[in-house]
Amino acid sequence: MDTLELAKPLFNEMLSSIVKQHAQSLPVSKTLPKDVYCNLYNITPDAIRKRLQKGIWQTGVHVLKVRGAGEYIDLEAVDAWVRKEGKSSHAG
Repeated sequence: MDTLELAKPLFNEMLSSIVKQHAQSLPVSKTLPKDVYCNLYNITPDAIRKRLQKGIWQTGVHVLKVRGAGEYIDLEAVDAWVRKEGKSSHAG
């Protein structure tokens, strides 16, 4: 087996460890820009718009509109909504 083949998994493991350590040192945000949230959680902007229209989510609670910066999703508010909805679907 080639030395390079042996070194590649070790290099990838070391690189992954460095990236994780760096990520842990970054400040944790409780909001995400809407487009980042959509990409990370595979949710469409249309789904967010529908949740707002139906009153499932609220502007100023789940979706924060920041002048000059766009819309942000409040992760704590969304988490609370998921936990509330999760409990209500198991009741009964």
